[in-house]
Amino acid sequence: MEYMEHSNFYAMCDKIRKMEARELKLTLEAHGGGFVWIDDENDEEQLYEPPIIMVNSNDGPMDVVVHKAWLDDGCIGLLTYDNEWGNRVDIEPEDIAPGHLAYLIEYMPVTDKIKSVALS
Repeated sequence: MEYMEHSNFYAMCDKIRKMEARELKLTLEAHGGGFVWIDDENDEEQLYEPPIIMVNSNDGPMDVVVHKAWLDDGCIGLLTYDNEWGNRVDIEPEDIAPGHLAYLIEYMPVTDKIKSVALS
């Protein structure tokens, strides 16, 4: 049986993920290497409205609340919790649905020196 051909959506999604990661790294650098929405070290004080993003876990897609994002030797680190149950969820940027990593940037204020990290 011959199957229908289609555009390479995997490659398109991969390109989006890589661009989002580059822009998020620039944003985190502009904020001194990290950003905290909910301070877990201070009784979970909410400093900013946290982003909620979709990730693909072993159990399937789920929404997580991002408490903190940082750079560790050029790699993005994320502290996230299950939006429904509140359990900590360990994720990698590759687990995040295409288009959702950019939500982190949208939930960070501009800095005195950087107003945009748009690469295109």
